[in-house]
Amino acid sequence: MSSYSSFVASISKLLLGSGMAQAITIMAMVVSARFYSPENFSNYGVFVATTSILLTFSTGRLDLALIQVSSLLEYKKILSTTMAILFVAALFFVIFTSQVYDFGLGGRTLQLVFFGLIANGVTQIYSNLYSSQERYGEIGLFRIFAALLFAIFSIGFAYFSVCVSEGLILASLASQVFTAFIFIARSKVQLTLLRTKGFMSVMDEYRDYWTMDTISSLLNTIGRQLPIIVFPTMFGPVIAGYYFFSQRIVAAPVNLIANSVGNVFRKGATIEYNDRGDFRSIFIFSFCRLFLIAMIGTISALLVIDENIVDLIFGEQWIGVTNILSMIIVFYAFKFVVSPLTYSLYVVRKLHWNLYGQFFYLACLFLPVVFGWYMGLDAQLIIALHVFGACISYTFYLVASYYCAKKGRGL
Repeated sequence: MSSYSSFVASISKLLLGSGMAQAITIMAMVVSARFYSPENFSNYGVFVATTSILLTFSTGRLDLALIQVSSLLEYKKILSTTMAILFVAALFFVIFTSQVYDFGLGGRTLQLVFFGLIANGVTQIYSNLYSSQERYGEIGLFRIFAALLFAIFSIGFAYFSVCVSEGLILASLASQVFTAFIFIARSKVQLTLLRTKGFMSVMDEYRDYWTMDTISSLLNTIGRQLPIIVFPTMFGPVIAGYYFFSQRIVAAPVNLIANSVGNVFRKGATIEYNDRGDFRSIFIFSFCRLFLIAMIGTISALLVIDENIVDLIFGEQWIGVTNILSMIIVFYAFKFVVSPLTYSLYVVRKLHWNLYGQFFYLACLFLPVVFGWYMGLDAQLIIALHVFGACISYTFYLVASYYCAKKGRGL
């Protein structure tokens, strides 16, 4: 097995840039909390959630197909097709919400979501293009730039009393627009207007992305959002609040590292797959290091966390969160190890396996909750069953991902 020094260096570059961007964003939110009301933050949350959900399918997921190619011609074809789908989807959203149903968002919010969808979509598409070209340092720098712009605009709007009610939304929109322009300006791939034949050839070649993978992504989104809807009703606001608080605390560092590893792994695995016919070596290399980090982090956290620490850091009102926080740490330890490696299914184009896996994931998450609720079990025990189900589903994904890496072209 090679040392994969360039692989580790690429992860470090992306992780450093993304980490600094996240730190700047967190500090900006802390400062903004002094200027903006909870209602302002609520509206901003609706904007972010709506845009995120729409982005699940507004690119046809073809931006992920950019990782599979390396020639300039293929880049141009996929990039142009994906951009066309994005703009058509955004236009359809405007027509549907203005003529059929506005989802209670209001005309002004719909306009902002329209532009936010395009800006975030373009940034996402070009970020995947840059990942395919292994330009990870630039991605990190652009994320830092976007975070700085968000901080400047969000605090500036409030300080000078300009559009305060929409300041957070406008700051997010402005930062993404400027970042999108920089991505495009620095890109080495020229946007072209594809003929119908060229557009349809891309849609046919990558039909599993805009069909099966779009559904998989929607199911994954449902899996993340459904607890927010059902737990308050089932367990009451206190237990649900403990769960959501724990999730937010643990998810931030886990997703930061896991996403950075995943972005680099999928390109590295694709290169190894094209060269050797499988990518078992880089899979094992990545798994061993992710597993080691997860074990050290999980054991350290579980040894340190107790009610005194929680009281000291978060306050007396959060003392009851300890057990749920410990369970969420285990949940995200599995996610941390497995989620970057699930891109193995994309490398070998087994996206229908991912679709089946997402159904299995939802079943593992919520059938234990339904069972526990029906049996009248304690709320924390039900959450423990929920976490156990998640661990089972991630184990299933790990086995399937390794099978793809080992078999490669033999599948």
